Amino acid sequence: MPVQARGREATPAEGRGTMTRGGRTRAAVLASASLAILLVVSIAAVAIVLASGGPFASSGGGGGAVYLLDPRGKAYQALMRGEFEEAKSIVDEALKRSPSDRELELLRVRILIEWGRLAEAKSLLEPILKRAERQGALTAEALVLACTLYSRMSQPDIAIAYLIKATDARPDDAHLWKSLARLQFDQKRYSEALSSAHRSLQLDPKQEDLKRFSSEIAMAMTSENSIPAEGAESKAGRGWTPSPPAPEVPDPSRKVPRPEEYFPKPSRGPK
Repeated sequence: MPVQARGREATPAEGRGTMTRGGRTRAAVLASASLAILLVVSIAAVAIVLASGGPFASSGGGGGAVYLLDPRGKAYQALMRGEFEEAKSIVDEALKRSPSDRELELLRVRILIEWGRLAEAKSLLEPILKRAERQGALTAEALVLACTLYSRMSQPDIAIAYLIKATDARPDDAHLWKSLARLQFDQKRYSEALSSAHRSLQLDPKQEDLKRFSSEIAMAMTSENSIPAEGAESKAGRGWTPSPPAPEVPDPSRKVPRPEEYFPKPSRGPK
């Protein structure tokens, strides 16, 4: 049917032009609507990821997608790849923007420990611990990190002291008590080790390996209380003088608590 244009009959060319412009307008409106729908869907998807936490979400809360862009996530990825210098550089830059971020401070210490720069790690960790203690914000994570540091520095008594504080901060953590039992056993503190093992078993009775270890501790206690005394008494009659005990040599293969078990860490992603 011919299209009317301002009181007169439109020519066929004018009719085609009007329909073309109308088609373009409808296409533009449809494209705008599609973009708007896509934007809404994208926002909803991001909201769901943030609410539920993605594969890189930390134990402190949601934010899986954001964590990929967070310097902590990047630093953890570099740390797991063994790229210590890159990991430390990422954390250093982040601390320039957020100098009071304690999680970043502890992450830097952890990187230095894994890197083998123990003296530097110690110089950074001690002020953090003192400041946190003054503020009443000393966490089990920080104390476990201190335990790991002093274990690597072959100072087991200090390591044990920090791990005991960690069990005070988190008394219902069976793994902490188990790790404490092993450290105490390595230092021949058998009575304390047995007590720590029993506490861990009370919290998690299904630890079959710890049940066997508890029996080993009990045997060591019996051996220490009987055999050395009998041996010394039998040899004393032959003019034997007991020699002083040899100094303890820390066993580098002993199991010590690993800080990654208490810090949020991402799963392995693409390099």
